[in-house]
Amino acid sequence: MPSSLCYGAGTRLEIDVDPHSLMGDFSRTIARPIDDPVAAVSAALDAPLGFPALRRATVPGDQVVVAVEHDVPQQAAVVAGIVHSLVEGNVLPEDVTILLSDSASSREANRLLSPQLASAVKTVRHDPHESKDLAYLAASKENKPIYFNRLLFDADLVLPVGCLRPGSSLGYLGVHGSLFPAFSDTATQQRFRSAGSAQSSVQQKRHGSEADEAAWLLGIHLMVQVVPGLGDTLLHVLAGEAETVAEQGRSLCEAAWLHRLTRSPQLVVATIEGASEVQTWENFGRALHAALPVIADHGAIVLCTDLRCGPGPALQRLASEPDDQVARREILRDRSHDALAALLLLDARSRVEVFLLSGLAEDTVEELGIGYVSGPEQIARLSRQYESCILLGDAHRSMLELNASGD
Repeated sequence: MPSSLCYGAGTRLEIDVDPHSLMGDFSRTIARPIDDPVAAVSAALDAPLGFPALRRATVPGDQVVVAVEHDVPQQAAVVAGIVHSLVEGNVLPEDVTILLSDSASSREANRLLSPQLASAVKTVRHDPHESKDLAYLAASKENKPIYFNRLLFDADLVLPVGCLRPGSSLGYLGVHGSLFPAFSDTATQQRFRSAGSAQSSVQQKRHGSEADEAAWLLGIHLMVQVVPGLGDTLLHVLAGEAETVAEQGRSLCEAAWLHRLTRSPQLVVATIEGASEVQTWENFGRALHAALPVIADHGAIVLCTDLRCGPGPALQRLASEPDDQVARREILRDRSHDALAALLLLDARSRVEVFLLSGLAEDTVEELGIGYVSGPEQIARLSRQYESCILLGDAHRSMLELNASGD
């Protein structure tokens, strides 16, 4: 029986995989997506974890900024649930601003609001390059300047909205990572995403502590975090005090996205599902990072995507520099948006074969040292060349762990 996977904006991939070689099918999540995300968000804000109901935390005249991280699924529904709760708490619609991160989806955040609310609520996209829109908050414990978008600095209430991921996910900074450095300045964002620091667990922990400190200094008390489902769906909505949300969110997120194996597969067929804003080199890197800890040496990773944006500066350097050691040194100093993906690809190529199904031209893919995949027939042929295989849906959100003892 063919196995069915979804990638891109709802494209379905049917491939024949030998059932004897299929070690695990993690292409579908067990939990059922929320049917009414707007109502789920409103309900979460009506009974936050460790915090009074939102309507009791606001008064008329409060200036409220809802800061929405770029990868929150069902963005418009989440925004609608929050705005409805604020208005029910006597906040005036014209005093509400939806602040989107600079890499946020192009979808209209207010499209599920009534025309009256949509015209009153302001929607602003954060620009980390625009110094006049930034405000200096303080210096961190490590004497790093903390800048935030001025709207957050001036607000009476800031409500961060983020997407939970397993704690060991690549670049995940915890619940406050949806706020900082997402709404900080360019220099801070580049420092956080440098390939060398982002791949270091020690440096990632330090960055997470810096994000926590920045949120504390800004006075964040209440937040909304979501557990994503496959594609653009939601499994859970949590609102409340940060520590409590983080604790409950961690278990819910790992139940949905952490998969354990008892032995290493020789082949991982992984997907990235979602529209164009999800089809990025950053998510390509996250998908590689999910597969690399468990894949057998000399195995293969096949990434099924609808990636159409060309390689950035770091990947182009990887393509043009024949000496891997020289390329590594240069990429470690790089702070462009695709630096970490380039470093992960460089590491992956030394151990396994990497194949890519995408919307990119064949020569663009192959110049990166990646095998070009044209369709499901080629993936099926690859699956017959390896003795063991797993299927991994939305690999950019997943984590795989190898538990050889089977415990």
